[in-house]
Amino acid sequence: MNALSREQWGGLNTFAETLGVPVSTIQDRVRHLENTGVITGYIPRLNYEAFGLDVTAIFELDVVVNALTETTARLREKQRLMAIYRVTGGYDLVAVGRCENPNEMNEQVHAFVTNPDIKRTNASVVFETIREFEPMKFE
Repeated sequence: MNALSREQWGGLNTFAETLGVPVSTIQDRVRHLENTGVITGYIPRLNYEAFGLDVTAIFELDVVVNALTETTARLREKQRLMAIYRVTGGYDLVAVGRCENPNEMNEQVHAFVTNPDIKRTNASVVFETIREFEPMKFE
């Protein structure tokens, strides 16, 4: 798992060569990980700044109790939100999104503030990314 999550995928042959094992071994193990749900898909790592999405925003939302399901469904439709979490603590939901500029982020905050199903919101702008989507090390 450590090698799989840290190596750049160059195909089964490259991966087998890097690990010093037969291609069939890699094929069997990867297929097993896919079949058991450990590997759920393959996606490219995108550079969002290259798309002009320079602002990372974190939104914390305190939602009216009876509106949580509906609010979550509406948030899922927002293409600029990359992650939405239901959390414990002072807020019900945390959403992470990318915006082109602070004005676009402010528009999103305004939409949250004026939504009657959202009691309270907090927005933070990421000014430095220390670590993002790096693979975990497995023992």
